[in-house]
Amino acid sequence: MALIAHELAHGRNGDSSRGLLVGSSLGGLVELYGLVAPDSAEARGWELGGFDGVLNAVFWLLSRPVYLLLLLQLHLLARDSQRAEYLADALAARVAGTPAEISLHEKLLLDSTFRSVIQRGAYGGRATERDAFEELVAAFAAVPERERERRRRVARLEGASLGATHPPTAQRLQLLEGRPSAEAQVILEQQRSAALDAELARHRKDLQQALVEDYRDSLYYG
Repeated sequence: MALIAHELAHGRNGDSSRGLLVGSSLGGLVELYGLVAPDSAEARGWELGGFDGVLNAVFWLLSRPVYLLLLLQLHLLARDSQRAEYLADALAARVAGTPAEISLHEKLLLDSTFRSVIQRGAYGGRATERDAFEELVAAFAAVPERERERRRRVARLEGASLGATHPPTAQRLQLLEGRPSAEAQVILEQQRSAALDAELARHRKDLQQALVEDYRDSLYYG
């Protein structure tokens, strides 16, 4: 509920990056960059033999203007995007409850655990036969409290960056913990939770494959 409330809150907090004009511009640039960004011929479904490298060089040249324009637009919107995240946090806390919103952000501090699970899927073979989401649940549950606290302390040392679209997680937690705690106005009942799980179940394999591919791409283009 905290995650859904946070994402829906962006539509109510004046976030310009989600608006009709600016949001459409950003979305269009992202889609265009996805079309012209360097990629393997195999990923595009093409059989080009030894011309894969040549094609990637051409795509790289075509993608530079789009990439630079997208980077410039994100930089100009960075400060407003950070403000929008704080507002979305506050609105989500009013809907799902402050404890749930705090718990959501604390999970963001487990990024290295998340990447470790996805990495095993990328290199372990037979990725489609594994259930990365079940492995993620088990991996998060196995993180001891002392390690979670260590990550909280490390996160407090992180400074804000003007070019980042999201403020540091520790600062977001500090803001939530400094405000009066709100009780949840919307509670996800067991029946509705099971219905959501059933609806998402058919997308699990596709999402898992997308996570593995994004990780592999980050090694080459990240």
